[in-house]
Amino acid sequence: MTDVFKKLGINKIVIASTNIAKIEQIKNFDVFKNVELLLLSDFNLGPVEETEDTLEGNALLKARYCYKCTGLPSLSDDSGFFVNALDGFPGVHCAKLAETLSKTGRRDYNMVAKVINDKLGDNANKSSMFSSVIVFVADGMEYIARGDTPGTFVYPAMNGTGINNGGYNPYFIPEDSAISYAQKGIVTEYFDNHRSIAVQNLIKKMELAISKAS
Repeated sequence: MTDVFKKLGINKIVIASTNIAKIEQIKNFDVFKNVELLLLSDFNLGPVEETEDTLEGNALLKARYCYKCTGLPSLSDDSGFFVNALDGFPGVHCAKLAETLSKTGRRDYNMVAKVINDKLGDNANKSSMFSSVIVFVADGMEYIARGDTPGTFVYPAMNGTGINNGGYNPYFIPEDSAISYAQKGIVTEYFDNHRSIAVQNLIKKMELAISKAS
């Protein structure tokens, strides 16, 4: 891919997130290597409350808020974990549910995974999907892209190391794999996953828009 941000004269982007694992993964993507990535904390901003019922709605909410507050190009992500046999549960609310079920005040994804497993019971259909919507907002620009990775819910956890064990990563094996997201190293190593696919689709949309405008 070409350096789309250089073409647009963009050298700074604010990541509209406080999720350390998400931030570290985004920093690893080659498309952002030539721009300075700033954080909400650099502007004394906290996390944006996710009040929408879709990934697209929440991602737009966060990126627009970040751009309004900083005046700088802003990138946001909203992701969800969807179990097919449970009509997509926990879906777009998977992070909020982890907070609700927690007994410590911190998000407890292990508790949500147990609820998923209990709900599935003897159901042999463990198919699930990780989805990510990436939004980029800048002066006169607003781009939305989605990435999906199908796979299988597993329980108990198939842990990897350190930061890779965040969220539902230990409970998801992507298609054509025998190991979980956590064991693959979703944060510290690059491979095609829901977020990387969304970023690739975002850049393609931006490149297409630039070519049409030229």
